[in-house]
Amino acid sequence: MASLLEQYAQSSQAAGPRSVPAGASASVVQPIFTKQKVNFQPTSPITHLVVANHQLVVALANKTLLRIDLMQPDQPHEVDLSKETAGCRVQQLYLDPSGHHLLVAAAPRDGDLTGAQLLYLPGRAVRARQVGQLRGQLITAVGWSHTLATPATTGPLLAGNSQGVVTELELTADERRFSRLEVYNKQVLELSPPASVTGLEYHRVPDTDRYLALVATAGRLYQYTGTVPAHDARPLLTPLFAVQERFLEIPSSLSFSRLAFFYPRPGAPPERFAWLTEPGVLVGRVDTDGTDGLVTDTHLLAHDTNGAGAAGATGAGGGAGAGGGQQRHAPRALALTEFHVLLLQPARVRATCVLDQRHVFEDLASEAHGPLLTICRDPIHGTLWSAAERAVYKYKVVDETRDVWQVFVSKGQYDLARQHCQSNPAVVDRITAHQAEDCFDKGEFARSAELFADSRCRLEEVALKFMGKEEYGPLRQFLMMRLSSLPASGGVRAALLVIWCLELFLTQLDRLEEEEEQSRRKLRKEMMQFLTSQRALDHVRQARSTMYDLMSRHGDWAAVTELAELLGDWETVVRHHLKNGHVTKALETLRRHPDPQLLCELVPQLVRAEPTLTIDLVVAQGRKLKPALLMPRLILADTSEEQGQQILRYLEFCVNTLESTDNVAHNYLVTLYTRYRPDKLMAYLHGQGSDRHCVHYTPGHVLRQCFVRQPRAAVHVLTVVGRYQEAVELALKHDVALAKQVANLPEDDDTLKKRLWLLIAKHTIQCDQDVQRTMQFLAECRLLRIEDVLPFFPDFVTIDDFKEAICDSLQSYNEHIGELRTDMEEAARATELLRTEIEHFREGYVTVQASDTCQICRHQLLTRPLYVFPCGHKFHQDCLADEVTPLLSQEQRDRVAELEHKLTTLPEDDLGSAAAGGVTQVSPRVTVREELDELVAAECLYCGDYLIRVLDEPLLNDFPER
Repeated sequence: MASLLEQYAQSSQAAGPRSVPAGASASVVQPIFTKQKVNFQPTSPITHLVVANHQLVVALANKTLLRIDLMQPDQPHEVDLSKETAGCRVQQLYLDPSGHHLLVAAAPRDGDLTGAQLLYLPGRAVRARQVGQLRGQLITAVGWSHTLATPATTGPLLAGNSQGVVTELELTADERRFSRLEVYNKQVLELSPPASVTGLEYHRVPDTDRYLALVATAGRLYQYTGTVPAHDARPLLTPLFAVQERFLEIPSSLSFSRLAFFYPRPGAPPERFAWLTEPGVLVGRVDTDGTDGLVTDTHLLAHDTNGAGAAGATGAGGGAGAGGGQQRHAPRALALTEFHVLLLQPARVRATCVLDQRHVFEDLASEAHGPLLTICRDPIHGTLWSAAERAVYKYKVVDETRDVWQVFVSKGQYDLARQHCQSNPAVVDRITAHQAEDCFDKGEFARSAELFADSRCRLEEVALKFMGKEEYGPLRQFLMMRLSSLPASGGVRAALLVIWCLELFLTQLDRLEEEEEQSRRKLRKEMMQFLTSQRALDHVRQARSTMYDLMSRHGDWAAVTELAELLGDWETVVRHHLKNGHVTKALETLRRHPDPQLLCELVPQLVRAEPTLTIDLVVAQGRKLKPALLMPRLILADTSEEQGQQILRYLEFCVNTLESTDNVAHNYLVTLYTRYRPDKLMAYLHGQGSDRHCVHYTPGHVLRQCFVRQPRAAVHVLTVVGRYQEAVELALKHDVALAKQVANLPEDDDTLKKRLWLLIAKHTIQCDQDVQRTMQFLAECRLLRIEDVLPFFPDFVTIDDFKEAICDSLQSYNEHIGELRTDMEEAARATELLRTEIEHFREGYVTVQASDTCQICRHQLLTRPLYVFPCGHKFHQDCLADEVTPLLSQEQRDRVAELEHKLTTLPEDDLGSAAAGGVTQVSPRVTVREELDELVAAECLYCGDYLIRVLDEPLLNDFPER
């Protein structure tokens, strides 16, 4: 038995299913089904074999049962049935899906059914117990519960007998004495006409109260479905069989049939079924939601009539002999996988694909091991097992779905093909391409475009297909989907796809008639949504000029504007409005989306078209617009009075509100004032002031503009630049009073003022020759005297006219001479007093005590050379020099350093003075010291100007630098 485990473990650990990608070559492709003989030598010929949940049960001819846990095959459990089945033979074994419960049907050898019995062996039981309620009934089929069974109880089960009666019962595994085996027992169905039940299956529809049941006889497949009042009700399934029955009927002369199922997962209702009948195997799907029947998509796989062992060699309508031959040659058993049905005949096992009836496997029996008896499939783990009289075989399924997708494709079932292609990208692509071609041929172009986009078909080939049919909409859809599948770094390819899609959009718009306005709007909306989508937006921004050009070539100017607005390309929007003459829309766009640079560039065109609105917009920009950049463009736009007036308004805003100091703006403002608003010119000039270094206009420019048109302004500018004489000369040509105002401006230069007034006097005398008025004029200027203006009068004027003026002048001179004499006397007295104070100072002295200390270092004063000031402060020479030197200018500090260096180089014996030739010679060292004293000791450190100069310095200067 250990060898059985080894082979099973090797099979479980073998490489799983492998698939060969479409288009790939493989030197060796494993067959779907391969047989492995289990190294198991039975002590007696095998009669029956069942398997479920890794539990294998083998019945031997000596009435011995071998129960083998395939996970522990070295510990088989052997049960002897010879006592319980005395006089009977084992008719069939029934093992529940969990592998815990086993039923053994025993039939009398003499054919008397009153001796028939049903034995129950739970788990590892050592003896079988008889189901007394079913004694005398030959059980030919059992329907187990897939969800309610536990190791202790079978749950509700259905047992069908050879008379067509179906009984619901529940068995318990409790082996205690006097414990009852049957929990309950109730007949739920009796077929009419009576026929031996050959197959039974029932299931609960998940998450519902509905149950379904299939009951098979030799010629009919009954279907039952219904609801139960409660899942814990016992008996449970009585309501299920109370409804009107449905059945499929296939005429058969055989006395048996077989029913097999494929379960997608443990505990779930079956997905497929196979019913072995005389004509063939009926396969189909189990529809748990069906209202017209439980079985759908049925089709018959006819038995192969060629070769030995073929069923139906003689007609179904033959006599008893013919029927016996058919029963001998008909398949004995079958097993169902997801896509194949395996039929067992005594001499062979053949696997047929249920989708296309193609034989994919055939295995001939070995004569040494006897004829094949049965084949079954583990409903939990899906393993396949078969048995001959002297051998047990295990079938390995390798990549069952490898070619299934092709069958589904040939049938047009593409979704199923994808589900069974093992997620092989190459196969999925081929399936998608097939489906796309199929949809294209059927005229389903939109669906075809989606599928082509999901496939790897060449873009050029697909595009030519749609262009050949002039199906631009599906082609565009295909290109858009291909665009979305490109990586983020698609680059040029993605940009070309975006441009191509736009061209197709525009072509479709061109083909729509004007009457189809709703369709045009819808298509245009789709176009804009595509262009502004996340996948296309970057490429649209990069190639926006190309996009605009395409739209322009198709004459779709509205699309240009709409796209530019969606992209935030307001420059294009504004230029498009201007190109179409919509100046107001352009200005509104600039107002909602300010762009100072663009506005500055378009100002000439905008001002010429809408001066008021444009200047309103420019003023609203405030400081965002630089007047210096805007001035040249405003000058270009100044072609009429209306435009000039509005430009003047902006310049006033710059000067008054923005306080602009730009020279060009001020000059242009003066020009416009001179041209359009001369009444505001003088107010502006006076507002600029009279300091030539503070005005923001260019005086020369203003003079050129105003010299002829606005002489008063020119006079003002001449005074600003200090050209008073020219200003007076110009003012005299227009207004003498203005000239007098100008002549009074030089307040600190009496000479200039007098010269200016002489110009005015000369002009007045020469023009009026009125002596009385001239006398009044002299009274206006205190600097002029009668003698200054006399040369301007003609020779015929008499002295009488100037008598009073001359007298006043002489009197003024006398008063002035008297004031000078008084001043001289006061100066002489002050000089004498100063001389006396100097003499007194020379005789003064200061007493220095031995206890006096330096005001700086606080050490004894007489220990080193010292300075004594009249204020009483005393300092050492070196201490004072150290404190005063930092307060000197750089040039003085350099000189102090130089003098100190000279003192160190001069010898000490040069001190004092000597007389030579009657001339006192001063020592060089004394000269140096005197100069050094003048620099260092010019004034007291505490009483002089030094303290005033250091008022703003901190008291402590030792803070660390930040």
